[in-house]
Amino acid sequence: MIAPAPMPTLDKDLLRREMRARRLAVPLEAAREAAERAARALLALPALVAAQFVALYASFRAELSTLPAAQALRSHGVRLCYPRVSPKGRLLSFHEVSDESVLHPNRLGIPEPPEALPLVAPSAIDVIVVPGLAFDPLGGRVGWGGAYYDTTLAAAQRALRVGYAYELQIIPEVPMNGGDARMDVLVTEMGARPTRARQLVSTS
Repeated sequence: MIAPAPMPTLDKDLLRREMRARRLAVPLEAAREAAERAARALLALPALVAAQFVALYASFRAELSTLPAAQALRSHGVRLCYPRVSPKGRLLSFHEVSDESVLHPNRLGIPEPPEALPLVAPSAIDVIVVPGLAFDPLGGRVGWGGAYYDTTLAAAQRALRVGYAYELQIIPEVPMNGGDARMDVLVTEMGARPTRARQLVSTS
């Protein structure tokens, strides 16, 4: 278990720095075990039973690895896609990937699929696994600040949004702006927890 530490209220830049340091401090063996446990929790989500397309991210800068999740999902017949950062605008494009060896770092250093691979429309994606630097129990998320996922999730309303992180990245509350997207479920090495974020918004 990688235990979270208390976190005071911080602005986003301070929070990003703190969370980067926390992730980098995770020992390699603990990181490997956490990724395997998180993969099992992800696969157990009810939404995965009938899912055809799941969007994953390729791990970057000490993020919780998605490789065990990719292997488990493929073994259950789920098709996977990964995002490409658009040089224009803030939308991500998703491309179907059958082998992670084709992923290569882009100009930001983020592994992404070649543009020539088949596009997957956001409306066709059943589950989007979302990276982040910090999450809170109500589905709040702080990313790297580019707003790529926030913009993309607004165009993929049907997809279940899964925040994927170490337990130590879950804090009581993250600072949120009006355009920030909330997660439906948080998955860590400690299991999955629903946030009811969009249900609360729709009924308020």
